[in-house]
Amino acid sequence: MCQFFVFMAPDFYEFVDQFGTISDILFNGSAGGLVKLLAVPVPPAHYYSTHGRLSPGRPSAKRKHENLEEQPARDWKRPKVQRGSQLQERKRTGIHTLPTELHDLIIDHLDMEDVFNLCISNRYFWNIGLGRIRDYIMSHLGTWAGERIVCVGEGVHVGDYPPAMYTDDERVRNREQLDEMTLWEFQECEGFNQVVRVRVPDTFYRQLKHPDTASSLRQLGSYASCVLAEARPDLRSFYPDDQPWILRNLTTKEYVRSEAIALEPEHIHGPHIDYIGFGEVLVSRICWTADGTTIGMESKNIRRGVWAGHRFDITTLARHNKETKKGDWRDISKEVAEELAEIWETEFGSNWREETMYGVQYWREEIDCRKDPGLLRARNW
Repeated sequence: MCQFFVFMAPDFYEFVDQFGTISDILFNGSAGGLVKLLAVPVPPAHYYSTHGRLSPGRPSAKRKHENLEEQPARDWKRPKVQRGSQLQERKRTGIHTLPTELHDLIIDHLDMEDVFNLCISNRYFWNIGLGRIRDYIMSHLGTWAGERIVCVGEGVHVGDYPPAMYTDDERVRNREQLDEMTLWEFQECEGFNQVVRVRVPDTFYRQLKHPDTASSLRQLGSYASCVLAEARPDLRSFYPDDQPWILRNLTTKEYVRSEAIALEPEHIHGPHIDYIGFGEVLVSRICWTADGTTIGMESKNIRRGVWAGHRFDITTLARHNKETKKGDWRDISKEVAEELAEIWETEFGSNWREETMYGVQYWREEIDCRKDPGLLRARNW
């Protein structure tokens, strides 16, 4: 009888249902789906202002005058009315007359659909709200970064949790739940959500399809193409492949370099690595189940993963060095690469490299034939 596993972020109330055995997950490439959940996006270069900060949509004082002049909804010449012998300027009213600082506050208190509608009303508000739109998109990427995660088998017992999953205080506070349920059963709890696919939220896309949006886009003129690009960005732009990436265990302060585990350098595409990558590293170390007889790898101690319940992220080496100042972190790339080689050689023999590439390619072709749009396709951004 096969034992099935799920990826779970208990604190985040999310899980990914694999419907597969450990062998399936390790050797068919589906573990790459974890990379999407853990890779911390790098804001594209155009996300930064001349001052180098994120959310550059709000115009500088130098540009405010130019931005106001570009507004399609602006009053080019204020009409004046004759009152007696004196000309008085007609007072403008409405949201356009408020200071930029108040516009910022208003946008901060709107939901994203309203922010987007306001932004496409004219170029001034587009520049004001663009940073909020970009922040919103970024917030939906790498959502499991920093969360405690575990790959749970259905054979786990009640009260059997990885040592690093909960602190002593958390165990006391949640004793009733922990003593009555298995970790596998957490996914059935109210509030738990299944992750089907990692993608940019369709909030803005729905708005673009609305009939009223067409007229707003026409008012934006040449800015319309910018709106479309910002609303549906290419996710690959957030994960540059011209710099090295690492998998970090934030709990133990250990990291694994991409070039140390890739079969070939050309298999590395930013955080994604063809055939054997960061996802496979995680699966080999975060599984948790009591029954090892149905996973076929009890000799490798995979069933009681040394990293089960730890916190992780995938980030660039440059960002890691900047954040940590090359502090007390340990590079365990060689150790992990040797473990992976042993696991794969046990499964496929001495030609495990060639067998792995053939097997993953065959599985991907099968998925393409079924036109499965699911989450766990390693490089299907």
